[in-house]
Amino acid sequence: FCTQEELFDCKLLMKHAINCLIFNNMKLIKLLSIFIIPVFSFTIVYAQNSAIVFHTKPESIGKQINSKFIDAEPKISPNGRTLYFCRRSDPSNVGGEATGGDIWCARLAKSGKWSAAENMGAPINDKSHNQVIGIRADGNAMMVVGNYANSNTRTYITTKTENGWSKPQAIRFRGFSFLNKKCSFAISPDFRVLIASVDDPKQKQKSDLFVSFLTPRNIWSKPEKICSVLNTSGDEVFPVIANDGKTMYFSSDGHAGYGDFDIFITRRLDETWKNWSAPQNMGEIVNTKGFDSDFTVDYAGKYAYISSNINTENEFDIFRIELPEEAKPAEAVLLSGVVVEPENQLGINSKIEYYDAQKPNEICHATTSFIGEFGLVLPVGAKYYFMVGSEGYTTIGDSLDLINAKSGKQQKTFELQLRPKIIDRMEDIADMEIGEKAVLKNLLFDFGGSGLLEESKKELDILINILKNNATIHIEVAGHTDDIGSELANENLSQKRAQSVVDYLTQNAVSKERLSPVGYGESSPIAPNISENGRAENRRVEVEILAK
Repeated sequence: FCTQEELFDCKLLMKHAINCLIFNNMKLIKLLSIFIIPVFSFTIVYAQNSAIVFHTKPESIGKQINSKFIDAEPKISPNGRTLYFCRRSDPSNVGGEATGGDIWCARLAKSGKWSAAENMGAPINDKSHNQVIGIRADGNAMMVVGNYANSNTRTYITTKTENGWSKPQAIRFRGFSFLNKKCSFAISPDFRVLIASVDDPKQKQKSDLFVSFLTPRNIWSKPEKICSVLNTSGDEVFPVIANDGKTMYFSSDGHAGYGDFDIFITRRLDETWKNWSAPQNMGEIVNTKGFDSDFTVDYAGKYAYISSNINTENEFDIFRIELPEEAKPAEAVLLSGVVVEPENQLGINSKIEYYDAQKPNEICHATTSFIGEFGLVLPVGAKYYFMVGSEGYTTIGDSLDLINAKSGKQQKTFELQLRPKIIDRMEDIADMEIGEKAVLKNLLFDFGGSGLLEESKKELDILINILKNNATIHIEVAGHTDDIGSELANENLSQKRAQSVVDYLTQNAVSKERLSPVGYGESSPIAPNISENGRAENRRVEVEILAK
């Protein structure tokens, strides 16, 4: 009995001689498996029997996108509305026809038809080879290939701004460079994990799959090799990670297939990203005798986009095919919405942090458009927490339970309140307008209690003088906590701290009718409660001008 890896290696030796013949003749497979070469045929029968069956054929995406040039490496945006791809050999490319490819895009209209493809131009495209590796879950950041800064990397990140896509910024790898190597990449939707197909130093001219992780210092770890279930003595190239972050498609000439390079599907088995399920061939409808690659799937798991050099009058074209259930990634929800000001409902350009409740240390980042609109693709089966903030506004928290959800679309609106001022001089309170808030600095209490420390009283003495000199000012004294402890306990603590401040003021001849103590507990954070610095910001006392 041979291991699966040994069988694949045996298959590779005879691939070009018998592979195509056997895959199209099941009678011969059975004959070989019984009488002639059971080792080789077992390998091929294994791949044939495990191949996924598609019920429709690939259809060309159309002449609006496909050209007489090489159109390949499609990447669909998370919401399925924009298709990015690489066009080679086009004289209209930024670097001309002889300098690799440029990134082009097309948009899907409500009618279901694609717009004419457009070159994205500078700064996304330059005179080097450019293509999209992957798109962040919010659709507002892309990892791209290029040589924009003439640096020792080929991987960059660009973000969407009010004026278009930003100049790509290089990303760095610890102790590794992709320069002068044959490589292709995939990025997880949360932009925390990178899969790289790169020449294996131990096997010259052969490409294997490696994994790299984003570290807290914003540097990527040195790539580590993925399990031998995926990597063979052939080439494994053009990986694509689906929106669920668990399903990966890639091309290989080392696994049993129908032609040159076939597309396979595999699913991640654990959080190491090194262990994957045995790859399944995507079947003879998807895979041809030619080079098949770049299998990218929309959020709903309905359609896949692939590039192929078979069944086309051009060198390489992009095709679309409907997915059977066994080829789909895990179900996901497209969450879209807007971040607004509550009073006028105008959109606010904001930052969104979110995480799976079961993985609180894996913080994902997203941004809205400049008018506050956002979109996120969230795998179902989990509860998510959100922190939404923008400069000048209070950060808010929210949650979304998708544990029992099904694939589909959901809407959500986040309302941001103006962030209270942090006053450097207590005297500035006198200049505040009705409705304005300020955080009292240097206001300290007993640990876990509500007793004022002596240095706090010095600050409050200044506030007492302001209130005495401005007899018409009425204020709310608001206590706030972090999220450590129960909601009820935090609400009680914040109320006691607000009352302690009011008690000190009334003890010093400020009328209690001018003071309103309120405890908000953990309900109104101004920073994410995911770090000690953030929690420290949330433990605060504010004053709001109620009347003047």
